[in-house]
Amino acid sequence: MNEPISIALADDNYIYRVGFKRELKKIEANIKLLFEAENGEELIEKLKSQRPDVVLTDMLMPVIDGVDATRVIKRDYPSLIVVGLSEINDNPYMNDFIEAGGNSYLSKESLHVDFVKALEDLILTGYHFNNVFTKEKVEGILQKNGRKLILRDGKRFSEKEVLVMRLISQHKTINRMAEELNMSVESIKKYKASLHNKLQVKKDSEIMAYAIKMGYIDMD
Repeated sequence: MNEPISIALADDNYIYRVGFKRELKKIEANIKLLFEAENGEELIEKLKSQRPDVVLTDMLMPVIDGVDATRVIKRDYPSLIVVGLSEINDNPYMNDFIEAGGNSYLSKESLHVDFVKALEDLILTGYHFNNVFTKEKVEGILQKNGRKLILRDGKRFSEKEVLVMRLISQHKTINRMAEELNMSVESIKKYKASLHNKLQVKKDSEIMAYAIKMGYIDMD
C-alpha cells in the first residue's frame, strides 16, 4: 500500500477506541485514522464532511447501530467500504450487515492479527473474506436479494474520481459537473483525464460501463 489509507472508527466504547489508536501506531503501514465516532449517528454526520477509504463500525451501538448506519452509508456513498466489528466471532446480525452492503467483518480480538491484510484486500477488491465472513455466505445472501457479488480489479480511485464517474454515467456536461461538485471546469477535466488514463479508455461511455460493472454506480 503505497498511498496512505484513511480509516474511520465508530464504537461507543471509549476504552476500545483508545486501545485501537494505540495499536494503530504500532502498525508499520501507511494507515491514518481520519476520525472517530461514538455511535452511528455521529458517524453518518461526520461522513458529510470527511470521507475515509474504509469505515470500521461496531455492530451494536446506541442511537444508530452499525447495521443501520451501513444501510445509510451505502445509500449515500455506495462505493465506501464498511467493515463490521464485534467482540464475538460470528455475530447474529451478520446476515443483516451483509444485506446492508457490508464489505467485511472482523472480531475485535483478531483485528490486530490480520488488519493490514484485510485493508489490502478491501482496497484492491472491495471485500475481505475470512472464516466467518465467507465468500460463499456473502454470495448466497446477495443472491437472495437479487444482487451479485462484484469484486473490484485492484484499481484505486479518489473520492472526486468516483463522483465524476457517477456524473459521467448521468451524461452530465463538464460545466454541469463543475457546478454540482463546486469545482472548476479545469479540475473536472483533470479528473476525467485521470479516469481515462487509469482505465486506458478513450470514451466516456467506457468509463460508465466500467463503473456499472465494478459497482461504483447502481443503474437499477
